[in-house]
Amino acid sequence: MSGESVSKLNKRSKCTASIPAWEKIKFSADGLKRLEPQECKMRDFVEKHMVDECGLVYSFLNAKTLKPWTDAELNAYNLQPVCHSNVNSPADYYAYENSLMATGEYAASQVARFEVTGEGEALCSAGHQVNAIMQVFYQAQLFEKGFLPKPFGGIRKCAYSHELSPDQQVKCLVALRAYQRYAPASQKRTIDDYIVAMADYHQARGFIHPRRESFVVTPENRPHAISILVPLLMCACNITGDSKYRDALKRFNPILDDYAHGKFQIHFNLAALMVEGFHLAICEGLDDDRLKTAIRKLWDAHIGLVLDEGLGYIDETRSRKSSEVLRMSGMAPIVDYYFPKLCARQLGLFLLQKNTNPKRLLYINEDSDPRPYHGPLSESICELAVGSWLMGYWRMRKSAET
Repeated sequence: MSGESVSKLNKRSKCTASIPAWEKIKFSADGLKRLEPQECKMRDFVEKHMVDECGLVYSFLNAKTLKPWTDAELNAYNLQPVCHSNVNSPADYYAYENSLMATGEYAASQVARFEVTGEGEALCSAGHQVNAIMQVFYQAQLFEKGFLPKPFGGIRKCAYSHELSPDQQVKCLVALRAYQRYAPASQKRTIDDYIVAMADYHQARGFIHPRRESFVVTPENRPHAISILVPLLMCACNITGDSKYRDALKRFNPILDDYAHGKFQIHFNLAALMVEGFHLAICEGLDDDRLKTAIRKLWDAHIGLVLDEGLGYIDETRSRKSSEVLRMSGMAPIVDYYFPKLCARQLGLFLLQKNTNPKRLLYINEDSDPRPYHGPLSESICELAVGSWLMGYWRMRKSAET
């Protein structure tokens, strides 16, 4: 081979090597269908190990025992910021810290499964999780109607929880709206009632709330709060016909401007919440080009954190690899809907193919940072990754078959 030919070959090899692994596969409906056994395995794992007796999905499942962490097991860890060491039962906090988010994600995935397959069991499954979310509403009404707290200790104890989070609420709202299409009239009416009550709860407080009883969260100091506030206000406006909910959106204009200009924190979960919330707001009739622009900016900003092995750097420090990258799979069908030329489903399918063992879907899979990280995250199954796997799978199946 001539020197010139070798040079050309080397150039092509270097070029090929620089292409991310996910760009080397093709998205296809057949590729998704070949993952049917893995989907069954993932869903079976959720039902066997991750759903409590009332329908809430556990968070931070102990990867060794496949059960929630116990107080005794947690004694060896730094528990902040999930909880302080002096709480009555740290296990109650860890098992339900991200439970509402996971419950909503799983419910929405099963609605999508029903829309693809028509299987009644899928809708029954979604109903189990929706009823759990509504039970949290009912218990929290002992404080105030519309309060949707993190259900620490499960439904039997959640009335004592003081903690709410926009992270949790947006996934619940998405699930409730998706399920409503198939619910009986009385249940639709009840869900509407509590969605409006939740909007009233937030609006009455000027869209602020305490976090960990240690500082006050505002949309300005925690911009991702608008992931729930924007679609929630649109839902309440549509349900009631009252323009006060839509008028309140003006408060968030500076934050929406920032997102549309790519000014936001880099983190897979935060990106998933924002994309989900903005998409729901658009579906509820909010005509604002900044929402679509922000969806694209969020997607583009996180692609570079995806690794060829199927994991992803959890943030810009690039020191911790995580299965939470699967949040990109859940986002992919939404991004593809607005921007099909980005080949988002291609990346989504790649991540599904690379992550088929639920026992390996950890919060932190590899950690090169010498600084201690809170809690047993490297030993805990990431419920968000499992839920996003199922959400991505069924949403992509739906988009591929319509």
